[in-house]
Amino acid sequence: MDELPKELQEKPVEAVKSAEVVRGVPFKKGEDPRRNTAGKPTGTRDFYTDFKEAVKQLKDKTTGEPLDETKIILIGLQKMIKGDARFEGLYKDLMDRVYGKPKQQTDITSGGEKLMVMPIELINKNDDEQGPTPA
Repeated sequence: MDELPKELQEKPVEAVKSAEVVRGVPFKKGEDPRRNTAGKPTGTRDFYTDFKEAVKQLKDKTTGEPLDETKIILIGLQKMIKGDARFEGLYKDLMDRVYGKPKQQTDITSGGEKLMVMPIELINKNDDEQGPTPA
């Protein structure tokens, strides 16, 4: 399992990073041609940069002035207060993308209480006549 398939070893890094990579093959320790050790390429754009550029192109219908992010948020919040729920999903999605989702903890087993650890005794079916095996 440590070795890459032969067809992947002979290909350049770009081809290995493509969809040709076999799913389920673990990374090889040390140098693996599928790893991106150089990091994110220079000039790669993220969502926030694209969003800011799109906002710069928006203009207010009444005044013709360019809108900024805070004006858009203000308009959306005013619409939400008036009962227009269409902006709510967009607002939540933008906040999650720009600032990250808030930490969500889920506890569906104990209602917040600590779980009690109970030791178990393992029994080997082949050793039934000898008695239980210590854990």
